[in-house]
Amino acid sequence: MSPMSREAFALLPLLLALEGCGSPPAPAEAPPSIQLTAIRASDVRIDGELDEPAWASAEISPRFVDAATGEPTTPYTEARALFDDEALTLALYGADEDVRSTDRMGAILHAPGGGTFVVEIDPGGEIHWHAPSAASGPPPEGVRAAVDADATLDQDDLDDEEWIAEIRIPWRALGMDGPGDVRANFFRRDQPRGSLARSLAWAPWHERPTASLDTLGVIHCAPRS
Repeated sequence: MSPMSREAFALLPLLLALEGCGSPPAPAEAPPSIQLTAIRASDVRIDGELDEPAWASAEISPRFVDAATGEPTTPYTEARALFDDEALTLALYGADEDVRSTDRMGAILHAPGGGTFVVEIDPGGEIHWHAPSAASGPPPEGVRAAVDADATLDQDDLDDEEWIAEIRIPWRALGMDGPGDVRANFFRRDQPRGSLARSLAWAPWHERPTASLDTLGVIHCAPRS
């Protein structure tokens, strides 16, 4: 894939038009550069609220950076992860003064020995599921998401504050039999009022294909003790 300028990348719906990602290299060739530890938790409500004790105890990712350069950037964005025997649950928080219906938060997920998937959610709560180089389609059975937005969508005369996306992904949707480490990156596409869209990520991809293993960290799901 030819390198894309930062400006050109920002004008495209995040990840939907990427070409030439191909099959990622073997995991041994690309050790994870960043890690987020998920904690085991059950009975978490998928409502976008993040008010269960498990979320308060969960590790918080470093704030997202500019996806193309790795430089610090706004708006503030972070991610957390929980898991149980049935599913991986992700939470993404984004400060936002102008929440637009075109905004997205989500993750690129690569299961051990399996495929690579992209799950996104928009501020209206709709789930978008696709391969890195494909258009989105319906999510696999059991994938659920919810959004809590302190915002009024697409209103230019009102100032918003934030939105939170909570996404539950059954292990079977990733081709896994149960809990295990998952190679991943979190991302956000933000459309500020009167400006070009900007792309943020947990781990920057520096003009490389976004689904290559050397751009992905790992969500570590600790086994039972």
